[in-house]
Amino acid sequence: MKVDEEITDTLCLPELNARQLYLFTGLNANEISVRFGYSLEVARRLSASLVLGKLAADSRVELLPSVKNGDDVADYVRTIIGTHNTEVFYALYLNANGRILHQQEISHGSLSASLVHPREVLVPGVTHRAAAFIVAHNHPSGDVEPSANDKALTRRLKRAGKLLGIEMLDHIVVSKHGHFSFCAQGLL
Repeated sequence: MKVDEEITDTLCLPELNARQLYLFTGLNANEISVRFGYSLEVARRLSASLVLGKLAADSRVELLPSVKNGDDVADYVRTIIGTHNTEVFYALYLNANGRILHQQEISHGSLSASLVHPREVLVPGVTHRAAAFIVAHNHPSGDVEPSANDKALTRRLKRAGKLLGIEMLDHIVVSKHGHFSFCAQGLL
């Protein structure tokens, strides 16, 4: 018996596929019970298991020592902001060797927008003496195609970073299942 089967059996949880887990994202035990017909006891176990899984993923994310490419960053920030139901703007600040010095949420927005000013993005970079920065935000809709506002903000951030001597390496748009890298698409 595999470890995950042992855990499922021990906690008396139903076997779930990735799509089912996706549908539970952001729901509490009562909502899981009502929407999917599980008893409240099983729904509580599922909800607790999902929280524990997120905590485990977040703790694993903290271990990313350096950034090598856009896929690394996308995977990294997806676990932090990819499942939010509102737009979240996040920044990573790096030293000259690509090691993460600091990371933080810059803005928490609405369902389809997040207000961001270059000042809020770059002050932590100056404070932590970063050589470079990468920004990312999520699209709760699941469509990772950047909006006109996303493109305009990217241009402003790149110009502001250049003035301060902090290079902008990428702007990544993430969703639960994909990402868009401005750098990889030649838009930076």
